[in-house]
Amino acid sequence: MAANLIINGDFEATRVPNPQTQNYLIEHKPYGWDLTTGNGVDLLNDVHAKFGAIKTPYGQYVELDGRSNTGIKQAISTQIGSRYKLSFDWALPSYSDGKYSFPDPSSKFDVAVNGSVIFSYDGSYGVRNAWTHQDIGFTATANTTEISFVEKGVSDAEGTLLDNISVSVESQTSRVILAGNT
Repeated sequence: MAANLIINGDFEATRVPNPQTQNYLIEHKPYGWDLTTGNGVDLLNDVHAKFGAIKTPYGQYVELDGRSNTGIKQAISTQIGSRYKLSFDWALPSYSDGKYSFPDPSSKFDVAVNGSVIFSYDGSYGVRNAWTHQDIGFTATANTTEISFVEKGVSDAEGTLLDNISVSVESQTSRVILAGNT
């Protein structure tokens, strides 16, 4: 498996203080990440009700709309012209009161590389209480590349859940296989 260039993409570096009595941290700036907008994300543990009645298998994760819409970013070292794979898991918050259906005005987000949006979720589809995995390729245009995730929905403390962010060098072998399948 290729090395992950992202620091703390699983959001486990800072532990929620007491998972039984306080299962989240509000307006948090995760270790290794900078804020682009907002006052900070909510850091949630695996039993927090935001994911629903079931325990998430991934441990801690963040909500991009903790108290207000927030963006997080991280700069990584890259080589100009090299291909990279950005991977992440996202989920919609569980609304026990059936607050939102689709389109969901609350959970919308953009993913950008050096300020250019490479993935945008518009709230029109999804599954509650389940993670959706995304893999997106990009080519580095600088020796430092900024990866960002920004909440774009209604700012109401019911935003997108995010976990398992990684960036790895796309191997020459995978490019050949992908090119052969197009």
